[in-house]
Amino acid sequence: TPSGAAVLALRRGCPLIPGFITRLQDGRHRVEIHPPLAVPEAGSFEDRVRELTAAATAAIEAQVRAQPEQWVWMHRRWRSQPPTPPATVV
Repeated sequence: TPSGAAVLALRRGCPLIPGFITRLQDGRHRVEIHPPLAVPEAGSFEDRVRELTAAATAAIEAQVRAQPEQWVWMHRRWRSQPPTPPATVV
């Protein structure tokens, strides 16, 4: 998971605010701005990046689970896949 947003937020001391756009049936869009994520204050910089990245990922996951039909993935997230079983000839 990319950690750039967490790194920028921590380095600049600014909040990380999740926002999502939902397509509506009439062709319009709804923008939802969520409350800022809690910024970790304890631990090493790397630990805080990891914790904030996990919180951002959890916010995305919650949105995808709430509206899976709105989700599109543009690249191969999982590059390895289980082998496809051979076709059965009957």
